[in-house]
Amino acid sequence: MGTNARAWVVCVLLGTVASACQQDEVRVKRLVLVDDAGRERAALELGTDGPHLGLFDENGKKRAVLGVGRDAALFLFDENEKKRATLGVGRDAALFLFDENEKKRATLVASKDGPAILSLLDEHEKYRAMLGADKDGPGLVLLDEGEKQRVGLNALKQHSGMVLYDEHQKMRAGLVASKDGPALQLLDETGQPLWSAP
Repeated sequence: MGTNARAWVVCVLLGTVASACQQDEVRVKRLVLVDDAGRERAALELGTDGPHLGLFDENGKKRAVLGVGRDAALFLFDENEKKRATLGVGRDAALFLFDENEKKRATLVASKDGPAILSLLDEHEKYRAMLGADKDGPGLVLLDEGEKQRVGLNALKQHSGMVLYDEHQKMRAGLVASKDGPALQLLDETGQPLWSAP
């Protein structure tokens, strides 16, 4: 503990408010806050990758950690210290949500150079739905348990459409609505048209 920190502690213990005990700064490597029962509730420390602030509940369980290194990140935990959410900001901004088994179930990424994308995952952390939006408009992709695209939807400036795929990701049906009217096409497994309208 540095000289300034020791002086500050002495002033607090003595209840002194004299100008001699007033400090412009306190220098420590780790600062801990405790409650009336002496339980650690917050800790601010400097690690090898930057400063970290940890917050704890009344049972001493870690519930939140805020860190700043190359990127800034916030981690949130449940009452069992299971990671349930993370928020990171660097080149991109990203939010991740986890279930009670710490399996990733949802992500939201706002890219600096690309679209914003919301993704939903199943209990096996397989991507099952992805919603994105950029300057051209929004798009939705639905995937099967093998993460193969089965449905695609978009709403663009010139038209909106829906495409259906089989288990081999072959296009089997397409529906488009534009200023010229709707169009529907059905295809076989080789991609050859079976039926279309108009």
